[in-house]
Amino acid sequence: MFRVVRYCVQPFEERADGGIVKGDAQQFRTADEALRAAQLMKRRVVGAAVYEVAGWPVQDIWDRPRLLSRFGLVGTLQ
Repeated sequence: MFRVVRYCVQPFEERADGGIVKGDAQQFRTADEALRAAQLMKRRVVGAAVYEVAGWPVQDIWDRPRLLSRFGLVGTLQ
């Protein structure tokens, strides 16, 4: 079976009570694409985290995400 690496951007939005909540993550093919998207995204959210995750999609087995960069305020990826 084959192993893949996916690069993701997780946005974080501010709630009315001042807390931070995760938005929907977006996937990209390269780390550079994900980093560029996060830099643009930080204009409309309080923070964005860029991470990579590797695994075997056919078996749905994934390693823990590895944080590459963060912009602004971010919560946890879990």
